[in-house]
Amino acid sequence: MISLLGGLWQLPVSGGAARELTPTGQSADNPRFGPDGHEIVYQRDDNGQCDLWLLDLPSGKQHRLTDTPYDERQPVFTPDGRSLIFASNETGRYQLWLLDLANGRKRRLTNDDGDDLYPALSAHGDIAFVRRMGNTWSLQLQTPSGSGTELYETSQVLSTPSWRPGGDVLVFHERDGLDSSRLELLVMSTEPVVKQLTEHEDVFAKPVAWGSPAYFLYAADGRLWRRGLGAHERTSVPFFAGVGVKVPPAPSVSGKLDAPGSQPVTGIGGWTVAPGGKRYAFAALGDLWLLDGNKLRRLTNDPYVERDPDFFPDGRKVAFATDRGGHMDLWSIDTFGNAAVQLTHTNGKAFLPAVDATGRRIAFLETAGFGPWAESSLKLLDLVQGRPARTLARGLIDARSLRWIDTNGKDWIAVQARATAAAARHWVVLDLQGRPVDVSAGRAALPTAPTPLPQPLRRLSLKWMPSRSADDYVVQVGRLFDGVHTHYLRDMDIHIRGEHIVAVVPRGTRPLPAKVVDARDATIIPGLIDVHAHQSSLAGRDLGRTWLAYGVTTVRELAGDLSKAVELGEVWASGRRLGPRLVLSPTRGAQEVPGEPRPASGVLMLRTRQLLDGFAHRIPQYAEAIGAAEAPLPDAIRDLGTADAPDLLRLSPLEHSYDDTLDALLASGAFVASTLGAAGGPNPALVPDAGSSAGATLRQLFTAAQLQRWSQRRDDMPEPSIRPLQQFLLQLVRRGGHVAIGSDAPAVPYGYGALHEMELLADAGIPNDQVLRIASAEGAIALGLGRQLGTLEAGKLADFVVLDGDPLADIGDVQRIVAVVKGGVWLSRKQLLGSP
Repeated sequence: MISLLGGLWQLPVSGGAARELTPTGQSADNPRFGPDGHEIVYQRDDNGQCDLWLLDLPSGKQHRLTDTPYDERQPVFTPDGRSLIFASNETGRYQLWLLDLANGRKRRLTNDDGDDLYPALSAHGDIAFVRRMGNTWSLQLQTPSGSGTELYETSQVLSTPSWRPGGDVLVFHERDGLDSSRLELLVMSTEPVVKQLTEHEDVFAKPVAWGSPAYFLYAADGRLWRRGLGAHERTSVPFFAGVGVKVPPAPSVSGKLDAPGSQPVTGIGGWTVAPGGKRYAFAALGDLWLLDGNKLRRLTNDPYVERDPDFFPDGRKVAFATDRGGHMDLWSIDTFGNAAVQLTHTNGKAFLPAVDATGRRIAFLETAGFGPWAESSLKLLDLVQGRPARTLARGLIDARSLRWIDTNGKDWIAVQARATAAAARHWVVLDLQGRPVDVSAGRAALPTAPTPLPQPLRRLSLKWMPSRSADDYVVQVGRLFDGVHTHYLRDMDIHIRGEHIVAVVPRGTRPLPAKVVDARDATIIPGLIDVHAHQSSLAGRDLGRTWLAYGVTTVRELAGDLSKAVELGEVWASGRRLGPRLVLSPTRGAQEVPGEPRPASGVLMLRTRQLLDGFAHRIPQYAEAIGAAEAPLPDAIRDLGTADAPDLLRLSPLEHSYDDTLDALLASGAFVASTLGAAGGPNPALVPDAGSSAGATLRQLFTAAQLQRWSQRRDDMPEPSIRPLQQFLLQLVRRGGHVAIGSDAPAVPYGYGALHEMELLADAGIPNDQVLRIASAEGAIALGLGRQLGTLEAGKLADFVVLDGDPLADIGDVQRIVAVVKGGVWLSRKQLLGSP
């Protein structure tokens, strides 16, 4: 039994033709035979969440065993075949559970700190499993009586123990960073003995399959092998399997980038209703607004971020989050007199204020990260006492909702968040001392879905106008890389009208308008496109300018809160603040508000099966350090993909990909987001020297603390090598595959991460002209926007970067930015780095 490209296959022990048991692409993995050999239990990934399934071999029928919001992984049958033991993160961390197949009842078997993974059962009922405690990994043994023993401990990553028939010997996988992946043998005795079985192999982290007590089969170096326990040589097990690859449909894009005329506001970045239900305060276009009956009034009118309004109980004032003081803090504003007062002076970023029923206290969240997905603290501000806010709870991840609960005369605070990156989002209720409160059903009603947008806000007549250049003009350029050719076009004129390029012609072959821009000593390349980023208005008013300052004119955001993301895009499209074009793809579990209208123009909604997420989160500690962590998968072979196409690319423990997955990826036509910089983790290359153009720009746009988090690796972090990932992308490009620039910011600095990505691709051996095309034309095609963006041709949107350098000779010259043009609007370096 093998798992291949997301399907389960049956294979003779001697090799030969493999027979498909489950459809390829179902994301079926970790199969185990039942005692009678007629059933197989396995895990199946549906939209990023794993459940347990049973396959009846005689009939070929599949049957779901679990259906929960948690992950159930790595199932094994008990010796009698009546139950399963598996790993689940139902408690917020992975523990071992037992499932009775007859009645479906579950029972937890382990309850220690850390994560318990990869259970393996001997014929006597002994459970061997892996335990992770921080950076310590151990092999544990639990007997049928429940007693436990630690067999082996190390700082290296352990996985997939397997009992030899008869017991007393375990073979397991051990990985030393990204340098060594090997099988180890543990002999049970008074003092367990551990012996290394393999070396200089890329051993896949899957349990070995025993053919007898004397030999086993295992996967390594992209093949299957047979090895005896005492042998130094391995023998290949040849097999063949035909796999059909589905070609994903073209990206589905809703909205328009260049619709003419005024556009309706569809992004509401938070709203609140006053007592009585007739007055609404809401955030839109970067400002606060008041809807009083049929009267709409702007409460703020400035370039700062204003979000998350909440009425005081008197209905006169509104608390909100803003960076108008130079830092994201809480302020209040009088809805009649519009006088604003600063309420907090936090070290992090304050957001999501909730005012209590007395108006004396405000609960809010504070994070040191760039968005609500990062770890937050719950704080309480007493406006009467005038003291700094008290911290009630820490370690809240991906917090989305915050509210007061009055139950039996007691004030409690409820926040919806994750306990860990791997856990499901749930409500946490605390008293005013920060102690957890057990809220029974019926005592306090907490919503399970976002509150629908009220009808008065759905009927808003608020409009905005796209930002456009007022004059026709021509840019005369010495070297033009148009993204179509592999070389420069020399001495060219780019004619621009409104948002579009009218013509690209040799110098002097078309009459010139009154306005001519002299760039005869410069190089122009298409605007850069970053297809994978996470962002939030909590990053502050300069977020959009930061993207543009590095030549990134289009960004695809994986959005967790669509309403706030749409608002940010409309702020940029309207010119209220400088920023790139925004394309949104909802993340798994994204917060979509019922009744929320879709953007009409300026912000695109993209759903695609063609774009894989990239390598960014392979070292979870790095992502956790900057608050961009996804759940770290316990399996050492990781899928890189989307919910719709999760098995197109799989990497081994040493980050290699072999011909089966590479061929399937090529056949699919899918794009891979590069994310090499994020995969490398914090390192000095992410913060270049202050004497360089890019380094100086970084220091103008980010704080010293932010730069330190990107550049300094923690002592407990391994130092990864991204060379295997670079070589994979090089092979993919050489064979005609598709790669697009994806930075996974803020795992790397916004904007600069895309330039760093280009340097890493060039360092991999990809020619500079292909790197420039990957950063522009390929990104546009990946987003379904190839007819509008990505190359400099007549009829396309005028997005380009003016450089003082020669990036075909030295890709590092992409950092020497003189000006950026987005939609025909010329933005000099001084405009991009100065005050808006």
